[in-house]
Amino acid sequence: HRKSPYPRPCDVTLVHMPHSSTPPASISRPSGKLKSARVTRIETPYAHSLHAYQGLCPWNPAGTHLVYAGLDEETKSTQIVIRDLSKGTDQVVGQTAGCDYHTAVYQQWILDGMGVVYRDTRGEVKGSTIAPAPGSSLAPAFLPSLQIRAVASSTRHGYGYSLDDPISAMRADFTTGEVERYFHAEDAAPHLPEDIAEPCEYSFSHFVPNKDESLAFIKVSKPEPHRKRPGQMDDWGAFFIYNLKNGGFLCLGDRISG
Repeated sequence: HRKSPYPRPCDVTLVHMPHSSTPPASISRPSGKLKSARVTRIETPYAHSLHAYQGLCPWNPAGTHLVYAGLDEETKSTQIVIRDLSKGTDQVVGQTAGCDYHTAVYQQWILDGMGVVYRDTRGEVKGSTIAPAPGSSLAPAFLPSLQIRAVASSTRHGYGYSLDDPISAMRADFTTGEVERYFHAEDAAPHLPEDIAEPCEYSFSHFVPNKDESLAFIKVSKPEPHRKRPGQMDDWGAFFIYNLKNGGFLCLGDRISG
């Protein structure tokens, strides 16, 4: 478990699904640095329960609540649920169409636990929804055509991309509702090594801002037809550190596969 701004970075949360064939007693005890970690088993009424994508902490900053996604295969929908750990109660704060067993709906905490943001679909419009936590004064909101993938450690800003312009990375301010473009995938093309750079429509993923939001880690990828060339390994793109202040790039590695 990576270090995080949350109070329990070494806690292990196990979501036990009712149909699971692996009983909790058979789960091995954490070893090494995690030998003193607490393991919390969370029973849910859903057949599939997910803590969203890798690196997204399910704990709220106070360490009192968890956010998870309950997937319903019959209705092909996902409920966004907040669990009160002291009371053992759940509250559904949102619901959206679709089931994604890999990323859930990127649900994550914002504004120091005042609410959560998650990927949403309303009719034919895709975007992100801000939902208040139980007892919060935060107003709910829908951000159309914006997919939030990462929330800064300040929990005030969300980073994602525009569905109207998928190669543009966007930053949303949850306190004001303002959205701005801060990165364009094609901006990275001139910084790729000459032997792999070629004219094509680049995309990006895995962008993570640092604590003071001055830098961001970004993966820039090529579209499928350009990823493999004769006599070469799969060539998906490169990892970059992007300077959010001055627009500078630092290429960390190229020919990234997978």
